Amino acid sequence: MSAVRNRTSLYIKSEGPKPDAMARGFGWLLDLGRNENKRAALLAIPIMDNLNGVIAEVLGDSAVKGLKQGKPFSLNSVVSVSLLTERKDIFRHQGPILVAYPNKKLLDKIDNIREVTDVLVIPWSFGEIQYWIDTWHARELGATENRQAEPAFSDPVVEEALKSLTSRVNLSTGIGHPMDRAAAVDLFRKLKAAKIAYDPSEVRGWLVRHGWESDDADAVKDIAEKISQGRSVRSEMGGWADDIVDLWRERASKS
Repeated sequence: MSAVRNRTSLYIKSEGPKPDAMARGFGWLLDLGRNENKRAALLAIPIMDNLNGVIAEVLGDSAVKGLKQGKPFSLNSVVSVSLLTERKDIFRHQGPILVAYPNKKLLDKIDNIREVTDVLVIPWSFGEIQYWIDTWHARELGATENRQAEPAFSDPVVEEALKSLTSRVNLSTGIGHPMDRAAAVDLFRKLKAAKIAYDPSEVRGWLVRHGWESDDADAVKDIAEKISQGRSVRSEMGGWADDIVDLWRERASKS
């Protein structure tokens, strides 16, 4: 079973080029810098051109020039900030990430990075990040903190099913192997046959938070949606025991 990705997930309720929102974002990094373990930060943007305009206005041309050259800049001599874009692959980062004007591709990339401690998203369009907010149960910066590490799943039986799938599947390849895909298909067929409802978006969010790569979680969500809608999904035999739903129910009753 993969460990839960524990990170603080926040957003600023803002749209468009707002210097005050961007300044709040960098102020957030400075606040986190009081913790010496959070003094190495990433600034994540889709493309280099996003550094122009509001970010340059807030940071200054010198800092932006250095970032474009691949050099980190020092924020008030406290936090070292390096640049992350869609084209740069980072698999592990122990520290916070400030995300400016992201699209789904960038947010998915950040979701997949291991050991991230905190994420703050400044959207260009609020609607573009709603799915991310739902995935991480993110809260608005400045709102009362919810200290619950892992939000309750709407149906504990479905959650037990997802735990079983996560334990069974090779997360490095997701459901790329036919047998792993078959296991996912059969799981949702059995839930549907038992008249246990589920929300494919909630399923996806749980998988991402529990170590699945975003693309693989999307693939499982797609299967879940099709089966929920009664659409045909071709696969091999799933291999779950006939009484597996009873086992999931039993585990859910004890959790």
